[in-house]
This record gives sequence, structure tokens and C-alpha cells, in this order.
Amino acid sequence: MGNDGDGIDDEEMPMFNAEMMVESARFSGYKDAAMALGELIDNSLQAGATKVDVLVAEKQNRVGSRRVWQAHEIAVLDNGCGMDKDTLIKGMQYGGGDKDDPKRLGKFGLGLKTASTAFCRKLSAVTRDKPDGKLLKATWDLDHVNKVNEWELLLSSASDFEKKTLDEVASGSSGTLVVWDEIDRVLKDYVDPTGYNAVQSLAKKTGSFKKHAGMTYQRYLDPDDNRARNIKMILNGENITLWDPFCQQESGEDGTEIVANSDLPILLPDGEETHATIKAFVVPHKSDFSTSEVYNEANITTDMEGFYIYRENRLIHHGGFMGMRVPDPHFSLLRIEFSFDHQLDQAFQIDIKKSKIRLEEKLYEHIKSKFLPAPLNAADQRYRGKNKKAVFEKAGSAHERSNRAISRQEK
Repeated sequence: MGNDGDGIDDEEMPMFNAEMMVESARFSGYKDAAMALGELIDNSLQAGATKVDVLVAEKQNRVGSRRVWQAHEIAVLDNGCGMDKDTLIKGMQYGGGDKDDPKRLGKFGLGLKTASTAFCRKLSAVTRDKPDGKLLKATWDLDHVNKVNEWELLLSSASDFEKKTLDEVASGSSGTLVVWDEIDRVLKDYVDPTGYNAVQSLAKKTGSFKKHAGMTYQRYLDPDDNRARNIKMILNGENITLWDPFCQQESGEDGTEIVANSDLPILLPDGEETHATIKAFVVPHKSDFSTSEVYNEANITTDMEGFYIYRENRLIHHGGFMGMRVPDPHFSLLRIEFSFDHQLDQAFQIDIKKSKIRLEEKLYEHIKSKFLPAPLNAADQRYRGKNKKAVFEKAGSAHERSNRAISRQEK
């Protein structure tokens, strides 16, 4: 582009400041490490993986005179299709990735990078696209970007340790290893990084991710659910098990009940018609769960009542009524499964983190006024009825104990 008199010469065109941009990208809204790790797992699923392994390894380091909390290195390994050199570079670009697949779990080509660097200062991907293929490695080192003030992706050879680690999941096959290194935001800066408080905090974070993954990828982890490809997911050597918010294993007279089930036809802007599905479950009352352990696992609270929204079989939002009504203990037994595919991304205004949607006005009003009232009423009746019965039983028991006490006194 030349100078047409009033414009700016090419040499004078302002450039993006790489140092400022890469540090700004760390504030992309990922406040939860479990949600950020989900972006890495999305990539593994998109690559066709049947096994995903998450590792949290101990590591300590210093960067110059500054002590960086690097007590733990996090890695995600898979046996997916892997990448050749061009695909690796494209995948590590901000805004890059496979945009030819409309069903991809990643939408904008930003998730892997922004989610990772929100918690670490060095992100590496090690990959091979065939069993006997050469291992390729690409790294975003934020300190290097700051030093040279350029968007410089580092290409290097994988170490023997990285090859050995990848082979633990993808021995004799293609696969990818993604590593978070120089982690400075997963845990706060403890005085003693090996002390009790630091260890307990890490255990809490690890447990949080395990629950998040079991809920988010429920359909992928359930061998009896044919809506999604079945996978095996492991965290530090332990299988991650699915969490079913609808408690469908609790059958029987007072078990989980489907109180509404509807197919919603939706007209796209181009005139094509597609659909979403919506199904309302009323889960058992506390007194009707098979065991107290199953009840505790079900997490029956107002925070967990309401909508569970799935895009391409991956949970993207859970809890609450999307502004249709306020939380209420009387509706704590109501959980609504709302599912749609990639065709509705634009209509539902999916955000970068794939964590929220905004329903079109007519659909919103239809669900609020036509679909929701009956399930709300069913959940309210079960909650009030069981609570009323429990109160009577408690009162009757107290009355019985009182009569026995009076009888003893009389004797």
C-alpha cells in the first residue's frame, strides 16, 4: 500500500506491540484452570482421540532473580491424528486451526493459546501424524516474545522424555502432547511451594478438574450413550468417570422422571430449518435416592438446578434458568437438557470460551412461557410433597417418642 498524499507510508504504519498483545491475551476471561484445560481436551476430541491422559507433575524453577510458581507442570496427551509441520504451525497461530470442519469443538482458533497462557508462560505442542513419523515441537514462550517483541513461534526437536511421555498414551500411533510449563497462575505464590497448604490447594484444583471433566464430557465418557464417540479419560493414572446431572440411574416409582420432551424447529437466517432438543427431568427427592452417597454425588442445590446446555454433545453451560426466573429451592429437583449442533452457533451467539449462549427472542419466550411452566410445577410438587411427608413423619416420630417418655414417667 503506497502513499497517496494524505496517508501513511508503509514504513510508518504502526505495528502491533507483540509484548503488550501477548500479555493482554492472558486476560481473556479464563479464570478457572479446569475450564481452560477443557480447551485442550476439545482439541484432542477434534483430532479423533479415543484416549486422553492428563498429567500434573511436580516441578520447581526460577526465572532470573524472580521466583516463578512453577511447582507443577501440566500436560494433556492423546492418541488422535496428530499434525504435520504446516498443521502444527497453523494450529499454534492465534486465530488458526481447522476451520473447514463446522462441527469442530473449537470455534475461533483461540482456545488452546489463550486458555493455556492464561495460566502458564510457556506452551508447547509435541506431535506426530503417523506411528513412525518424526516428532515435531512448537513453543510459545512469553518471555521470549517479550524479549524480541515479535510473534515468534519457536520450533525445536522433541526431547527423549517428551517422546517417552507421548508413547505412554500413543505408543505405535499418531498423537499429540500439549504441555503447560512455567505455570504462574494455577496456584498462588506460597512461601513453601512443597508445604501442606500448597499440596492441599493443588489437590483441590485437581479434584475440581476431575469433576468438571466428568460433567462436561459426560456423553463421551458414557459407553451407553450413542450420541458421542466413546473415549477413555485419565487423570494422574485414575479414570475420570462421568457425572450424569439427570440421575438417570435412579429409576423406579419415585426416581428420575422425564416430565417434558420437545423438538424445537428453528429457522436459520438463510431460510434453512434446523432444530434443537429440550428435555426436562425431575430428579428424586433426597428421601428417594438409593443411597446417601448417590444423593450427595447428585449435588441437589439451587446452583445446579435449571438448564444444562450441550453443543455438539459437549456441555457448555450448566445451572440457572437463563434469566427466565430466579433460583428457588422449590425447583432444585428440576434439570433441563438443551442440545443443539454447530448450525445454531451464530443464532445462539456462542462466546469464545463456549461457556454461554444467548437465545433468539422468540425461542426464549417460547421456552419461558410454553415449555417451562409444566416442568416447574412438577418439580415444585415433588419437592413440597416429599418435604411435607417428611415433616409429618418427623412430627409423628417425635410424638411417639413423647408418648413413650410419658408412659415411662407414669410407671
